[in-house]
Amino acid sequence: MRDLVLILPDLYLQDGEPSGEAATLPALEKLLRYAARAALPQGWRSWLCSRVGRTDLAALAPACLAAGAVAAVAPSSRRRVWLAQPVHLRAGLTRVQLAHDGLLRLTPDELDAVSGDFRAAFGGSGLGLHPVSGGGFLLSGLEAEAHTEDPARYLGADISEALPKGSAAAALQRLASEIELWLYTHPINSARTRAGLLAVSSLWIWGGGEGCGRERAQALPAGFGEDACLAGLWRLCGQEPYPLPGSLPAFEALAAQHCVAVIRGASDGPGLVALERDWFAPAGEALAHGEIERLTFVVNDFALCLRPLDRLKFWRRRRRWMECLR
Repeated sequence: MRDLVLILPDLYLQDGEPSGEAATLPALEKLLRYAARAALPQGWRSWLCSRVGRTDLAALAPACLAAGAVAAVAPSSRRRVWLAQPVHLRAGLTRVQLAHDGLLRLTPDELDAVSGDFRAAFGGSGLGLHPVSGGGFLLSGLEAEAHTEDPARYLGADISEALPKGSAAAALQRLASEIELWLYTHPINSARTRAGLLAVSSLWIWGGGEGCGRERAQALPAGFGEDACLAGLWRLCGQEPYPLPGSLPAFEALAAQHCVAVIRGASDGPGLVALERDWFAPAGEALAHGEIERLTFVVNDFALCLRPLDRLKFWRRRRRWMECLR
């Protein structure tokens, strides 16, 4: 494999000590020790658009990029769209926190049930909820304008700093509150509770914008993973991403020369330990044996790139993995 990009979209280090920092990740630490680091001021989605040659899409809002894979809204260039991420919130005495495992991925049946019932409850106001890759939704019909935050940045944190800001912030928060009340008694949560799953507290509305990208057939790396923006970007280039295999060895068996993988599950200690076993350690071995010519990690607003010879930079001091990402 000539070029492998591993994107970890739900690992954002907080100012305090996130739960994942307790994880011991020797393979990841060794890789990050030798990697060349570049900041991504516009985030990983914009970086990925530029990396695959679609710089015309790099400035799109995340929801507009995701809309490329939603037939119901993609043809329009004037409608404002938003991502609506199912989340599980935990309320304390003085604050509301987004759980470490609070980014929920609904099943296709759950997505269809929620979007259908949403149409019946909110459709009269012109709002629509459309399932997208990754178990979330695209929200259409809300013509508000506000600054919002990616919920992945607030896993395990107080959400008060993540509330919408701007002239239409109140309208956005009002809708989110109405959706929260509606979901509280929705049958989906009764079923999830019986199955031992986290209830859907609300939909985190974020990443809104106007406009959409132009479809243009273009060769892309092989894309893997369930992510709304990955699916939208690949569809706008006339391609589709593949399901993500469970580990790097299975991934390498696909024999693609250039690969991009969006891998979730890095928001807590157990998830990181599993990624260390299934992805980071095998990637280090593949790099050492020359099976990968360039390996790039995209995490916490950084791209960290290394090639086999970079591992000879023995003078670089050893640091804990989270120190390499700050």
